[in-house]
Amino acid sequence: MFANDVGSVADRVLVTPTVAIGTGTHTLTFNLSYATESGFDGCVLEIDVGVTGTFSDIITAGGTFNANGYNGTISTSFSSPILGRSAWTGNSGGYVAVDVTLPASAASSNVQLRWRMASDSSIGSTGVDLDDVLLVGPAGPVSAPAITSSAPTNAFVGTTYSYTVTATGSPAPTFGITGTLPAWLTWDGTDTLSGTPAAGDVGTVGPLTITATNTAGTDTEVFSITVSPSAPEIDIQDPNATAVASGSTVGVYAALVATASTGNFNIDNNGNVTLNITSTTTTNMVNCTTSNTGPGATIAASGSDTLAISVTPTAAGAFSFTVTIVNNDSDEGTYVLNFAGEAKAAADNEIVVLNPTGGDIANGGTLSENNTGTLAFNRAFTVRNIGGTTLTLSGGPIAISALNNCTVTPTQPASSSLGGAGTWLPTDEAFSLNITPTAAGAFSFLVTIGNDDADEAPFTFTFSGNTAGGGSGGGGGGGGGGCSTDSSNGLSIFALLGILSMLAISIRMRGSKA
Repeated sequence: MFANDVGSVADRVLVTPTVAIGTGTHTLTFNLSYATESGFDGCVLEIDVGVTGTFSDIITAGGTFNANGYNGTISTSFSSPILGRSAWTGNSGGYVAVDVTLPASAASSNVQLRWRMASDSSIGSTGVDLDDVLLVGPAGPVSAPAITSSAPTNAFVGTTYSYTVTATGSPAPTFGITGTLPAWLTWDGTDTLSGTPAAGDVGTVGPLTITATNTAGTDTEVFSITVSPSAPEIDIQDPNATAVASGSTVGVYAALVATASTGNFNIDNNGNVTLNITSTTTTNMVNCTTSNTGPGATIAASGSDTLAISVTPTAAGAFSFTVTIVNNDSDEGTYVLNFAGEAKAAADNEIVVLNPTGGDIANGGTLSENNTGTLAFNRAFTVRNIGGTTLTLSGGPIAISALNNCTVTPTQPASSSLGGAGTWLPTDEAFSLNITPTAAGAFSFLVTIGNDDADEAPFTFTFSGNTAGGGSGGGGGGGGGGCSTDSSNGLSIFALLGILSMLAISIRMRGSKA
């Protein structure tokens, strides 16, 4: 018996699992026996196309009965849950074979079917029975689940944590969770994990495992949640939406004497309480004047504000300044941004070449790498224009010569024209070198980059390698060894900027919050 016909208002349902429907026409057949209060109690068939959680009558949705469809209408009196609807009602005299064509909209979709038995406020009968359900038609696509959502891994005291799982797969997967849930965190049994931690819940929850399952397989997501006390969290992005760590140095490019350049820096509060900005000051100005606009005194949780920084170089050559933002972030309460650049009297181009770790290679210098082994390896480089006018590459433009115990194949830059840099954003082109040592021990070659920079054309550097340890080489190079640059001319200001930035990133990573 699917459902009894009781003498009071009742609404009982029988729902199928999700079914993947293929293309073309699909027919549903089943045997149905019903004995209900005629015209007042009855049974209907409903469908949810797309598994949205909303069911519609099979006929309303576009289906068609081919045999033994609805035989009556339910009265609008006596509070039936399906009042006014067509239904199977009365006495079928035993099982009847129902045949129904699904709506065209069901094709190539996931669907659920629902039989619904409804009783009104008085007089009962036997009820409804269902048997031999069969769906006939082309099989739908079947694919294993793949979880497409990512669980938030941070929660804050007093703030609601919520994660709703989503996944692809056909038929639509169901979700489950394993792991120990604390009292503040609950799983709704379907797809959502939520709750609000209190002060005593600070710590780590997990690991937790979400499992998505359908007939084709499973997928899992494993994560832990770190519960932290309520706090603000300051983060700053430069005008190119790149994160800037406290203590780092920001390069100012294409600067001209007596010409103001302004950049908008975004200040985010990624915490869950208000970030208070006590002061924003500029100090240590060398060969420049500056002015700042914003931010406001407070930034709401998950909010942001803008700090506009304007600098005007007062003389040709190097200039620098420091901006300090005092705030109530517990570990970044004094957020320091250093700025440095080189001003020109008139706009020109300026070539810079970066090694595989992002450091500046001096023109005429040497890049060393040890422990390369004897197999072929690839190294990526960047040609950068930090000047205000177009830099044009010429010749190869990457040419290799003076080969010693190696072969080298360059992959050329995609473009030979590097437009003028913006105040906060240089113009880059990548190139790479495929290097094969031909004998164990030391090897070297000369790289020449043709260009129209007035004082660095051509730009050259020597790559000095060793398949073993070698006698020198340092820094954090790729592969098994290190990379370093060496030049009798010393470091340019932009080499210094690269070193300061790498140091600041290291400090930021060690000091960042979990």
